[in-house]
Amino acid sequence: MNTLWIDVKYANLLSTQLELFKIKKTNPYLANFRCPVCGDSKKNKSKTRGYILQHKTYLVTKCHNCGISMGFSKFLESINSNLHSQYKLEKFKESGEDNTKQEPDITKFAPPKFISNTVLKKLKKISQLAHDHPAKLYIQNRMIPANQHYKLFYCPKFNAFVNEFLSPGMFDENALKNDEPRLIIPFLNKSGNLFAIQGRSFRKDGLRYITIKIDIEAPLIYNIDTVDESDTVYCVEGPIDSMFIPNSIAVGGADLKRVEEVLTTDNIVCVFDNQPRNKEIVNIIKKSCDAGHRVVVWPDNIIEKDINEMIMNGHSQSEILDIINYNTHSGLGLKMKLNAWSKC
Repeated sequence: MNTLWIDVKYANLLSTQLELFKIKKTNPYLANFRCPVCGDSKKNKSKTRGYILQHKTYLVTKCHNCGISMGFSKFLESINSNLHSQYKLEKFKESGEDNTKQEPDITKFAPPKFISNTVLKKLKKISQLAHDHPAKLYIQNRMIPANQHYKLFYCPKFNAFVNEFLSPGMFDENALKNDEPRLIIPFLNKSGNLFAIQGRSFRKDGLRYITIKIDIEAPLIYNIDTVDESDTVYCVEGPIDSMFIPNSIAVGGADLKRVEEVLTTDNIVCVFDNQPRNKEIVNIIKKSCDAGHRVVVWPDNIIEKDINEMIMNGHSQSEILDIINYNTHSGLGLKMKLNAWSKC
């Protein structure tokens, strides 16, 4: 029995939870949105490389950014387990395959909110690698402190690892054929449970980061498991930058409102990248200013785009922290500094 209409119905119901969702065609069905699995482009928030498309008599999901490929049912399950339960039940009733007319056991399809950290034991920590290992050399060249190496892992075949231990079937045969090693950055929640990972490519070309969220609803915040909320919390953009600043978290693509949901403190300093010509960053700072946040406006003598680049160019961690604290502003003072800093 053709139940394509049920797939389309639930794709449209799910649309409110998919950023920049837009139906491109109705016959055959084709919809486009920002991929919630990888977060899509970090630089361009208008990029939409996730797709729900019709294949014969059912829908499938693909992303041209991270390469995931899965049936619509599995995708719906990963985004909204309650809606997926309704979907499974409607499919069951429509097909009428079970003559007992009992509801199917759809609870088994609910996705886990986190995965045991023991899955990381399948990988080697950067601290365990030989001194001449390419991954170790990459970390050393980025000048990441040695006390952070035990938090990072080396994965020789990232796509295969994700398919086997985190999300079976996420990467198709082509993605597995073109698999590559990646640096694994684990994201742990306040209870210390693994809820996401980022895979950082060692190559200069191609897709730099692939983010795999186990708990799709959790804001992607790094270091939330160790941050001390009784002290000043520094919010930087990337996990690697946070490794140089004490008591910091990395918010990446997470909205600051989501940060406020997770943290109980308002003693937060926002440290965005030093890109005065980047309209997106300038707009984010303006929104942070309007929301009453304290924000760092980098002085003119700082030419590096982020904290890691400052470290690699010879600035010490203590020097960078002093620069951050001296150039933290809020309110009218922030607006004035921002107007002078912005080159947009």
